[in-house]
Amino acid sequence: MFLAARTTPYNVSVEKPVLTISKQESLVTISSLGGEVRCLGTISSSSKVARIILNRNPGLPALGEGFDETLSELRGGGMFSFTWKPVTRTFEELVLAFYPSKMFSDDLYSWGLDRIASNLGAPDQQDDEKPSDYVIGDGCEVDYRIRLTLDRGLGRHDSDETRLTVT
Repeated sequence: MFLAARTTPYNVSVEKPVLTISKQESLVTISSLGGEVRCLGTISSSSKVARIILNRNPGLPALGEGFDETLSELRGGGMFSFTWKPVTRTFEELVLAFYPSKMFSDDLYSWGLDRIASNLGAPDQQDDEKPSDYVIGDGCEVDYRIRLTLDRGLGRHDSDETRLTVT
């Protein structure tokens, strides 16, 4: 397997530039420029917690719906502003060669997925720590969605989302 870091920046486009909930009760404007996504929004005070969540779904059966990353969280009402851009990493080109049958063995020279991730920059985990999601690098084959979610308490919530295209 040959791994190489991307050498050019990503372009990002937004499918729907505005996320709204309940007739302008909460409004988030999303724009993309220069490979970044910029979000600016106002959240009404009637919500308990407002979250902007980025969902990355690479379409792998093991991940199901992909995984979520909370980009911004606001308790009560107010305004927020933030930017997001696809993750790019710098690392030297790597060639990984292994026998698939030995990949998860206890052999000193085996290469498990945790060791591969560590060599690509993922933080090392202690034995008692729960594994956390870590993005080695974003890419074109992943389905990205940004979702605005308002928690109103007592298990009630509203949401609106838009799709991002990374090229």
